[in-house]
Amino acid sequence: MTSLEDLSEGDRLYIDDTDTILTATSIDADFDTEGLPDGTVTFDDQGEEFTTDAETVDMDLHTGAMSIVDPAVIENANQILFEFASSEISTYAATVGRGHDFNGISHVDTVRDLAIATQFAAE
Repeated sequence: MTSLEDLSEGDRLYIDDTDTILTATSIDADFDTEGLPDGTVTFDDQGEEFTTDAETVDMDLHTGAMSIVDPAVIENANQILFEFASSEISTYAATVGRGHDFNGISHVDTVRDLAIATQFAAE
């Protein structure tokens, strides 16, 4: 279980209900004998800073409404997305076939186009 004690300044956090990434810029909190925090946490939201009650942040971390982003996910984001896309395209192709129409992405007419794109993206 994650808590405010696991959070460090500079950590990136994912907010589940808004699909937002924040950066913790300042943690000014003390913990009582029961482990409850008292104080504030300041976040940067794309250049806009705001301060939140430390107990609220702690609760959001406990419930999973807010989670600390593993730095490896940030550092390897392109590789992660490429591997995910390749896997999903393979599954999709096996389910509906490579010739199946695919709409919603520019320059793509079929599942085959998606599969071909992964080959060129890997180069």
